[in-house]
Amino acid sequence: MLALGLVLCGCAGDPPGAPELAHRAADRYLTAWQEGDWNRIYEFEGRLPDVRPILHQALTDKLEFYTINEVRYSDSAAACAVTLRWIAPEAEYTVTGELYLERIGMDWRVTGFRSF
Repeated sequence: MLALGLVLCGCAGDPPGAPELAHRAADRYLTAWQEGDWNRIYEFEGRLPDVRPILHQALTDKLEFYTINEVRYSDSAAACAVTLRWIAPEAEYTVTGELYLERIGMDWRVTGFRSF
């Protein structure tokens, strides 16, 4: 009976490496911003090109660098603590906040951002 319980517990739950997968998805999303790859940005957000992206105001500026500091993971969602630095025509900005992701099957979608 104990062996059966262990087998059942091993079948349920999160896929192996889920926080790492969320981290990689956030990294690919922010890299797309650095490269100005709007198609990938829309793909990561699961949006159509005529809908403004989540970070639409900042995305019009050049992302200079970013760091992903921590990933909190629960069930099929993740919050990635990030530091973003971008250059606007009149100034440079550094913002810390959280980038939110949701797992849909084995794919990740960026669903929001909140600055601190």
